[in-house]
Amino acid sequence: MTGALNQAQKTPWRYGFLNLMRRVDAQLCDTPAGSIWQPRMEKFRLGQTPTMTFAPREIAQVSWQDGRLHLSLYSLGLWGPNGPLPLHYTELAL
Repeated sequence: MTGALNQAQKTPWRYGFLNLMRRVDAQLCDTPAGSIWQPRMEKFRLGQTPTMTFAPREIAQVSWQDGRLHLSLYSLGLWGPNGPLPLHYTELAL
């Protein structure tokens, strides 16, 4: 893992989503992110951490799972007060 991604794993609150995705694309991907025809072949995965509070920051957690970088987000998803689904769906997800 590169220095910037290692630092993001330790302190995810210091990074914004777009900034971190640019780093991932530059440091991990052989082809531009999103251009591989099968998503399972990408070097990273995106997910969302469901919460009932407004997002305190964009990145919830950065980790390695099954040899891929996994970015868990508070925002840009379906759950919580920032998402389009009604809040009772978030309650079910929790």
